[in-house]
Amino acid sequence: MKKFIFFPLSLLLLSTAISGQVRIKKDNNRDIQKKETKKTVQPPVMIEEPLLISPTLKKTYDFSNVKICIDKSNNYDPGPRLSKAYPEIPKLNSNGQLEPQVIRQKLTAETNKMWPTESVITVAFAPNQTTNFVVNKVKQYAREWEKVANVSFSFITDWKNAHVKVSFIKGGSWSWMGREVLNNPQGQTTMNFGWFDDNTPDIEFRRVVIHEFGHALGFIHEHQAAGARINWDVEKVYAYFAQINWSRDDVNRNIFAKYSQTSTNGSSYDKTSIMHYFFPEGLTIDNNSFSFNTDLSSLDKLYAKEIYPFPPRPTTQTGVLSTGDDCDAIKFIVEYNVIPGNFIEFSLEPGVDNSGKVVTWWKQIGIPLLGGAENRDMQLLADGKTTKVTISRNIIDETRGMSFAKAKFLGVHTGLGFTWKVWEALPGGCRVRFIWQNDHCY
Repeated sequence: MKKFIFFPLSLLLLSTAISGQVRIKKDNNRDIQKKETKKTVQPPVMIEEPLLISPTLKKTYDFSNVKICIDKSNNYDPGPRLSKAYPEIPKLNSNGQLEPQVIRQKLTAETNKMWPTESVITVAFAPNQTTNFVVNKVKQYAREWEKVANVSFSFITDWKNAHVKVSFIKGGSWSWMGREVLNNPQGQTTMNFGWFDDNTPDIEFRRVVIHEFGHALGFIHEHQAAGARINWDVEKVYAYFAQINWSRDDVNRNIFAKYSQTSTNGSSYDKTSIMHYFFPEGLTIDNNSFSFNTDLSSLDKLYAKEIYPFPPRPTTQTGVLSTGDDCDAIKFIVEYNVIPGNFIEFSLEPGVDNSGKVVTWWKQIGIPLLGGAENRDMQLLADGKTTKVTISRNIIDETRGMSFAKAKFLGVHTGLGFTWKVWEALPGGCRVRFIWQNDHCY
């Protein structure tokens, strides 16, 4: 009895370890796999995937050039996925108030097969099995995932210590699932590309490499997602796959089987996903058609970012503060990710008031510190020079707001009673500029 564990890309992620059963009676790559698995005590299980057949085929199916992708699983449970979570940075409105935060429903469940966010996954290629041209094409299209998921692939020559071990043995293309590669004591191949050569079209490199590296990140086939609603013409599907000697049981387990909604946390089904295989026409009762997917779909990109999120990178936010005293107008500019991530840089600079004069009277903005103290080095003096202060984010007292003071009647330094408490929108790494543009009414 053989087992497999899948994770769908379109939000269909396993919340608990799920095992299914599959039996494949015929394997076009059997001889190759036998040679490889002789080394292992408990060889990974092969799972044949749906056929990759040209979409130009209609009712007559030609099996002379069928390319079958074979997934493997060693049923290894790597333990809980410890993934970094990034806080949501709220937007500042033009008046300096925090925009109410929208509480997002958690889109995915933690799943053991997925890699932690920011993982560096090492990849090595078996030597002397293919050309540099083919290896470079695999590298090129594997990196498509780095654009939409916060992981990276490091291509190394150390086969023994690489996470993903890629071979080019003629026959099927397949990949182990996600972090299963962490349990590979025999140093087996964990990914194979069985039909690449220097004459392979670019679109084929793209389609197959992105798909297999999707498996390496833990994503499963979309047609078996819990949310997939495909109205199969059951008998036609049986007859179709019987041409490659699949039994009815093989078809049940590999085509019709769906993952229970109770054991997955997902919603959308994406037939345009790179993880969804093409099926020829006539296999559904409603004549549903399937596209020949060769690239990441828009939902692939969206959900990959949800599963492997990038740090928040908000755009620069600006507005004007009013202290409520003498028509004060203080422009603020918040820039993100511009200084080392454990500090905030503050500055206070003079502006030009409504009469066209440079504001020069004494001004001060205080930053609350833990223990009740306050940093008051940010001052605007008569010389009109900008003053800056850089403060460790860890010592700021978020229970209090920034204070504001200025010279008033007879030049007396007076606190204004206005505070600005928006620390949720001011993470480490940001720069906050204050430009005191107006300080009295006319």
